[in-house]
Amino acid sequence: MTLDKMKDGDLGRFSRCTCRLSLIIRRDAVQAPLELAADSYRALTDYLTQPATNGIGQARSFFVWIASQRLQNIVDFVDNTLPSEDSPLYTVLLMLLKQWGNGYSELFSKLCQYASLTVSVLIHTQHCVPLCCM
Repeated sequence: MTLDKMKDGDLGRFSRCTCRLSLIIRRDAVQAPLELAADSYRALTDYLTQPATNGIGQARSFFVWIASQRLQNIVDFVDNTLPSEDSPLYTVLLMLLKQWGNGYSELFSKLCQYASLTVSVLIHTQHCVPLCCM
């Protein structure tokens, strides 16, 4: 069984609470509806932070959501209509189309900021690295 097909009842076999919570955070992030990302950063952040109990869980949720995005799914969702430039979906679409490396750190830091997590982006000549301090 894959994590994206898990339901709450399937998690009973995991004995430790932190392990179960981590799986719930991952499952919910992978299954996040693209409608939320097309709507606004606030809507997406509110959805992704629901199962998390602390800043580490929230940051994990953001990372999993960003990493789980696939170009074909987004193209099918938008159906030849660009999402609003103010939406996270627009940023993800640009990252995937242009292989825009710095976009990942900028998107991650923006999601952290909406969740009131302190975050800094270290800019290097070749990479941007977000440092999330809960």
